[in-house]
Amino acid sequence: MARVAYHDTGIRYGKDTAPVKSKTYLAWLRSLPCIVSGTQAEAAHVSFPAPEWGAPGRGKGRKVSDRFALPLSPDEHRKQHTMSEPEYWRSVGIDPHKAACILYGIWSERGDDGLSQAVRLILTGAFETTGDQI
Repeated sequence: MARVAYHDTGIRYGKDTAPVKSKTYLAWLRSLPCIVSGTQAEAAHVSFPAPEWGAPGRGKGRKVSDRFALPLSPDEHRKQHTMSEPEYWRSVGIDPHKAACILYGIWSERGDDGLSQAVRLILTGAFETTGDQI
């Protein structure tokens, strides 16, 4: 029998690697500027694994947790899907798992009150890194 845990930040099913799903969090992400261009964004999931950040990636029949979603403009979201994901994130100079963990942490601790902090981090380039760190 699967273990089910309910959280005010979404519902989580199954084992520890089961995806967290939260419509509220995705809506919050869509209210942020794109992490790459600073323009209007949609929620884009980061689907490649990064065990050091607790991201198992997308597996057969397994969806990616919403906590590993980022605000990307529609154009950047399309680019993310036209090449390998690690290659895309290296090309824009952002560690997506680190950025996703920080944004999810701000939202889960502060909710809408954390919006201005998240916007400031995005617009000041706080998530930019060198390609070899991704």
